[in-house]
Amino acid sequence: MALIEEIPDRRVHLVTGSNTGVGFGIATRLITLAIESKQPTIVGLLCRTPAKANAAKKQLIQSAAGKFGKQKVDEFVEVSIVEVDLSNAKQVVHAAGEIRERFNRIDSIVFNAGMVPVSHLDIWRGTKAMLRDPTNFAKTTGECIVQKRGGTTKDEFKFGEAFAANFLGHYILLKELEKLLESTSKVLKREGGGIVGSRVVWTTSDTADHDFFDESDFMCLEGSEPYESSKRLIELIHFETAQDLKKKGIYSCLANPGISATDVMQGNVPVFVIVLVLYFLRLLGLRAICVTPFNAAKSGAYLAAEVKDLSKLDQDLSTTAFQSDVSYFGKSRVRMLPLSKKGIKECKGDVCSLGVDVTALRVKMDDLWKKVKESA
Repeated sequence: MALIEEIPDRRVHLVTGSNTGVGFGIATRLITLAIESKQPTIVGLLCRTPAKANAAKKQLIQSAAGKFGKQKVDEFVEVSIVEVDLSNAKQVVHAAGEIRERFNRIDSIVFNAGMVPVSHLDIWRGTKAMLRDPTNFAKTTGECIVQKRGGTTKDEFKFGEAFAANFLGHYILLKELEKLLESTSKVLKREGGGIVGSRVVWTTSDTADHDFFDESDFMCLEGSEPYESSKRLIELIHFETAQDLKKKGIYSCLANPGISATDVMQGNVPVFVIVLVLYFLRLLGLRAICVTPFNAAKSGAYLAAEVKDLSKLDQDLSTTAFQSDVSYFGKSRVRMLPLSKKGIKECKGDVCSLGVDVTALRVKMDDLWKKVKESA
């Protein structure tokens, strides 16, 4: 049996923040798909801490071997690790260089990693909010989670903490790996097999309300909701870049993992408390209460690899989010939601509405990328 690197048509799927939570769930689903479809695949774990990544790799392989047998895992799956700290912009550039050296293609990259800069909890306020309006409570950070104001990265750039970890690190990866993604799309076309286009899967959230985003403070250094701001920024940049990427054969997609118990909230929020609240919300009949990270991972894996031809979804991917959901009986599924255009500047002829100029916003993000690249 040839080594997996020697098989020309093996797929390469990369997932950030994949040592735990939803990212680990996406990696699990990609491994399962590779074995069930008998498609040799490399699943790349892009993680900040090597020890945690290696532990996750071991767990992924052992779990797959327990389900399918070691022989099939060895035949169809390789789990690879790339160290990357998304809050360290220069290190992201170096990690992208390592990826280009190690892999000759990227079939998909899932921008899953994220963090909420928790300052402290306001339990009383959160409890009142949940009882007053459980639907709104489920779509926010709960009102009980008070986020840090003005947190910055530890590197020389002093970017907004959540801005860098949730958005900018991923955007730098996209810019640095765009040519490899484009060439992969051409390879997929030559290979046949029905797979159309490489994929970039951004991760948004129900919290991504435009009211939390201020164009003049896009890093949210002054605002009180940096997590929500970063998620709305993801939506805006996806909206602006999706069509240009599609012209290069790259499909940009927006995954929404719904609501689950993960460790994304960097602070003192016990997981068992989150689970209890989520089951209470599910009993109320609210949608997308996935509870487990594995259920929440459905939309990311669906867009990255489960759908062979995204163009057949009959949706404008630039204006659609794909949300993980579960049926009443707990079966994972995906539902499509329209991307809110609230607050986006739109022009018809010479008449333009007020709002964020997403093209100008993209230029600002490109300038930040170039600044980092020049100093890396």
